[in-house]
Amino acid sequence: MKKIIPLIAFVVITLTACQYKLSSVTKFPPTGLVKKEVFREVINLNKVQLVDVRTPEEFLTGHIENAKNINFNDSNFKQVISSTLIKNKPVALYCRSGRRSASALAVLKEMGFTTIYDLEGGFLNWQSTPK
Repeated sequence: MKKIIPLIAFVVITLTACQYKLSSVTKFPPTGLVKKEVFREVINLNKVQLVDVRTPEEFLTGHIENAKNINFNDSNFKQVISSTLIKNKPVALYCRSGRRSASALAVLKEMGFTTIYDLEGGFLNWQSTPK
């Protein structure tokens, strides 16, 4: 009996640890549209490349801290993405309302990026409610 209790405790702790690790890995979807709260969590991890795909003029009117401005409407968008971003590192995208970032997400997927988060409602949504 004395040997069974530690064995049961070990099994319970191991299963709990495995379940925790699995849930933390799958906390965010691998690619796609995410709500503002999830987007905030993703960019707070500091392991993401934050990209504002609006025009430079829009970017200057306000942007999310630490965002890189890569204009989706620029004819060199793909080349700038290739030379600026790392494919195997997560990317978080946003634009004004969500249309350009959705298109940018499709382009990045086509280019081989695997983990891409798109802010639902764009920068307008980001600014709409307090942090």
